[in-house]
Parts: sequence; C-alpha cells; structure tokens
Amino acid sequence: MWRLALVILLAPAASADVSDGINRESIDVGQTIEREVGYAIGVRCDDPETVAAEMKSRTSETNVLVITGKRAGKTMCRAGTDPNRVSYVFEVTVKARRRDGRN
Repeated sequence: MWRLALVILLAPAASADVSDGINRESIDVGQTIEREVGYAIGVRCDDPETVAAEMKSRTSETNVLVITGKRAGKTMCRAGTDPNRVSYVFEVTVKARRRDGRN
C-alpha cells in the first residue's frame, strides 16, 4: 500500500512541463521579441553572447523584456533581478538563419 502512495506522490514531480514556471522562447539570429513582465525590474542572462536583453517601460504599470538573438545557442534569462519583486525566467533558444532566407 505504501508503494502505491509513493508512486502517486512522485508521479507529478517526474513530468515537468509548462507549469515549471519557465517561459520558453525560440527566435532567429537578428530577431527581436518583446514580453510583458509587469513590475519586474532588471534583467540578467547567463550567456550575453547569445542574446542582447534589456528592459523597457511600456506604460506606468508594465515593463517589457526585449530580447534580440545574437548567435545560435541557448541561454536562460531572468527578468526581475530585485529579490523583493516579481521575476520571470525565460529559456531562450536562438536558431541560425538558413542561408536561403527561409526559417
């Protein structure tokens, strides 16, 4: 009986998906995306050679994370570096552009 209870408790932990709190983005080299991040302030990315990231104020109530792909690769970015405020984690995959111009 206790084995069944253990399986039931561990099953949700084994299946990580969108509910893991990470926003996944896929962009091309040279492409820029914007994502609203509310009151988050500050941005930090693990690999600044892969993306250029900056925060901008869109309105008095909303900040925007702006990410531009610099070279092919993958990096993690956190919008919201103040530990006392909200933050968002982004996993950004930058794809190389194809030589024929298609994605």
